[in-house]
Parts: sequence; C-alpha cells; structure tokens
Amino acid sequence: MERFGGYSLSVLFALVIHALLVLGLFLNVDTDQHLIQPRDNIINATVLTVDDSAPAPAVPVTPSEAPAQAAPPAPNPETTRLKQQQNEDRARIADEKQRKLVAEQKAKTAAAQKAKQQAELAKAKALADQQRADQAKAKAEAETRKAEAQAKAKQAADAAAKKRADQARAEAAKKAKQDAEARAKRLADQERKRLEDEAKAKAAAKAAADKARADELARAAAAEDAALAAIASQRLARSIASAIDQKVRRQWRVPPSSDGLEVQVRISLTPTGDVVGVSVTDSSGSPAFDRSARSAIERASPFDEVRTLSSKEFESNFRRFAMIFRP
Repeated sequence: MERFGGYSLSVLFALVIHALLVLGLFLNVDTDQHLIQPRDNIINATVLTVDDSAPAPAVPVTPSEAPAQAAPPAPNPETTRLKQQQNEDRARIADEKQRKLVAEQKAKTAAAQKAKQQAELAKAKALADQQRADQAKAKAEAETRKAEAQAKAKQAADAAAKKRADQARAEAAKKAKQDAEARAKRLADQERKRLEDEAKAKAAAKAAADKARADELARAAAAEDAALAAIASQRLARSIASAIDQKVRRQWRVPPSSDGLEVQVRISLTPTGDVVGVSVTDSSGSPAFDRSARSAIERASPFDEVRTLSSKEFESNFRRFAMIFRP
C-alpha cells in the first residue's frame, strides 16, 4: 500500500488532470466555433502499469525523523514524457482545427464573393439590356420626331420663301418711292442750303464791316484815352517833381562862395517815398557843394507825394530820377 500510494496515485492523478484539460480544450473550441463540428481525433497514449509486487526502495529513517511525514516521490521520467506527448497532441489538434476553420471561412468567403459577382453580372446584363431597349425606343422616337420636324421645316421654309418674295416686292416698291422722295428732299435741301449760305455770307460781311468800324472807333478812343492819361500822368509827375524840388530846396543849405557851381545827382526811391540811394552823376568840383546837395535830399526824405502814384507811374518817373542844384 505504501508503494501504491507513492507511485500509482500520482500517475492516476496526472492522467485525470490531462483528461480534464483535453476535455476543456474541446469544449472551448466547440463554444468558439458554433457552426463547426470537429472530427473525432484518436489520441495515442501509453498507459503505465505499476508492479505492486516490486519492492519499494528503502528510505533510511533516523530516529528523530520517524514521526514526520514521508518525503514526496521523485518525478517519473515516463510520466514526464507522457505529459509532453499529451501537450503536443493538444497543440496539434488545436492547429488542425484552426487550419480547418480558416479554410472553411475562406471557402465561404470565396463562395459569397462568387455569388455576389454573379449577381452583379446578372444585374449589369439586365441593366445593359434595358439600356439597349431604351436606346432603341429613343432612337425610333427621335427618328419620328426628326421626320415630323423636317416636314414642318419644309412647310415653314416654303412659307418663308413666299413671305420673303412678297416682302422683296413690297420693299422694292417702297425703296423706289423713298428714293424719289429722298432725291426731291435732297434738291430742296441743297437749294435751302445755298440760300442760307448766301445769307450767312452777307451777314458775315456786314458783321466784319461793323466790327472793323467798331475796332477803329475803339482804337481811336483808346488812343485818345491814352493820350489824355499820359498828359494827366505827365502833369501829375511834374506836380510831384515840383513838390519834391521845393521840399529839397527848403532843406538845402548853400555853402558860401557857391556862385556859378552846379551839381547833378541821381535819387533812388521806394514806393513809400523813402530815399534809398543818392549818387553824384555830375560833380560841381566842390566837395562841400556836392555834400550840401546830398544832405538836403536826405533831410527832405521821405517824399510822401509819390505814394499817390500808380505802380507804373512810379516806376516810370520816380524809381530813379535826377536833380540839378544851382545857387
């Protein structure tokens, strides 16, 4: 009994465990593949027998170890080989089932694709037949419409030709009438234009003569006005020159022994009458006499009289002018 408990129970326990594993594998495969029924597989297994009559190996027991439990038996090589073979068998069975499943799935997929292609081909053929029938019907209807359109077009063309001929005759008569009216109108316009041109020429000649007379009168009037203005300007200039001369004379202090001396000076003014320059253009030969003339001009400045002059009159007569000093 001790030997049976050490070896036979271990082997039996291992066989039961492996049988449960194989059964679990079958159940899992059946559960995952609902529609696939696997074929029965034959498992070749070697059953080990244990000789109960063989003596058990002696195990030395020391006095102190006698009450303790016996040590576990060493693993049996045959049992290890059996486990390995069972694992390989399970792996091979699983691989075969997987290959069969993949092959069947591919076959189903190919069959479905083939059926789909055949259905599509049939549908395409029916569609092509329907299209050909529709095209034939459309062609027949188009030919009918074309014939009807050609007949209508011919009728319309004939009617249009007749209408054009009538219109051509009417237009020819209308054009002849219009040409005659246009010629009469053109002659009348030419005569009217000739008369208008003659009237315009006479009016232009009269206008030119009138303008010439008016221009002559305007030039005469302008010349008279200019002469009067020049006279007035000269009178004003002489009046202002006289006023300046008197103002300078009042400021002139003649040096003694100046009898017979004479000096001519040039005076430059601004429009406000201020003296900006005095230069001797013809000296008397006496510096004192010349200085007295310059001093008299500077003391008499500014000459307010020039402010009443126009710019033209000022520039013409008083921008620069000369004075002669004699005792």
